[in-house]
Amino acid sequence: MVNLNISEVKNAILEELHSTSCIPKGAEKHHDQLFDLILNTVDSGEGNSALVVGPRGTGKSALVNHAISKVKKTCKNKFIEIYLNGYVCADDQQSLKRNYEGAVSCN
Repeated sequence: MVNLNISEVKNAILEELHSTSCIPKGAEKHHDQLFDLILNTVDSGEGNSALVVGPRGTGKSALVNHAISKVKKTCKNKFIEIYLNGYVCADDQQSLKRNYEGAVSCN
């Protein structure tokens, strides 16, 4: 028979729910790689791209958003973010046109 201390289980669950980190557990290495890639793109003007794939609800957006916010803090006002929705903008020409016309995002 397993003897569970309800208070310890409750505290562990609450600690996870109120964690300050937006990085999904086990994705710290990927976050660091993504942060370095974005930082080098902004800081050195490198032309980079990244593809983040995974099942729905696994923290892909959280990972990217956290890395971008960390780069924002490091490189104040050196870049702007443009979010594109692949369902709205089918190609880069269309997205550039929409952004040039004053829409900051394609969604």
